[in-house]
Amino acid sequence: MYRNKMQEICHRAEEEMQALISSLKARPVNEVLDAAYELTIKRELLSIFQNSDIDPHIANKLYECPCPLACLYDEWLSNDYSYWDSLRDTMRDYAEKEAYGADLYEMDEGEDLEP
Repeated sequence: MYRNKMQEICHRAEEEMQALISSLKARPVNEVLDAAYELTIKRELLSIFQNSDIDPHIANKLYECPCPLACLYDEWLSNDYSYWDSLRDTMRDYAEKEAYGADLYEMDEGEDLEP
């Protein structure tokens, strides 16, 4: 039952994504650029549907939604989550990797990897 619901949710989300892409192809460039954020978030949500296990309770609620990407995108816009935190973490990770990367190459195999 769960697998069937997830397949249906994924199918609806894929159709929704294709409809969005088709509509963007027919719009002027400036409108496409304005919609880039929406497209990015919805692609990420679709990827989650396709590549991870969704909690059955969440799947049941999404199954009730005729347009799961639109429902989740609207929720995303109304919450306090931000890509900024992830982007800041990426910057920090990059800087740390660069700072310690050269040191790691110079270490002997028996040394501890902690800085």
